[in-house]
Amino acid sequence: MEREKHLKAALDKLAAVRAIIRKRRTKNSLPSVAVVGYTNSGKTSLIHAITKDVRAEGKDQLFATLDVTAHGCHLPCGLKVVFIDTVGFIQNIPTELVASFRATLEDAVYSNVVVHVRDASHPDYELQGTTVSETLNSLPLPKDTPIITVANKMDLETAKPKEELKGAHLVSALKGQGKELSHSILVRKKKKKKSHTVHEDSKLKIIEYGL
Repeated sequence: MEREKHLKAALDKLAAVRAIIRKRRTKNSLPSVAVVGYTNSGKTSLIHAITKDVRAEGKDQLFATLDVTAHGCHLPCGLKVVFIDTVGFIQNIPTELVASFRATLEDAVYSNVVVHVRDASHPDYELQGTTVSETLNSLPLPKDTPIITVANKMDLETAKPKEELKGAHLVSALKGQGKELSHSILVRKKKKKKSHTVHEDSKLKIIEYGL
């Protein structure tokens, strides 16, 4: 009980701090990519692989990302983008933590693109994917927000066969194995409306298998 109270307080504080950071980011008109997924799926490692930011180092623990982590990088087209590392999902989250956890996902609502990282080696791959998708659908996420699915940890022997991962980009963020794509996300900014129109030009610049 004491641990859950501590986590709730930390999540509530994080949600408030992230709201402040979002305002600053919006003011600077920086497009953002929210990276979501289960704890230990490799979200932070993927961000590190893309941005080369040494602060983005994965940790094998519950709610590892309990600080504000925003990582900037320039896409091949020259556009500067901010990758937002969100708090990882967990199975059977205590009821008293649900509302606080959902509040930390507001970064996805205000982002131009959402990247859903999934652990291709996890036995509950399908269930975890469904849980994240249902949660995203329950948020006031604009319908035109692109959601890119990434199946991570393809270097592991326990990873699902490629045939079972259709529609996902197959990667190994930790090992950096595979083929780097030259295409990236493009963002067209409408300054007058202070909004962003986003479209995906093929795929993220990430390490990808067999494409």
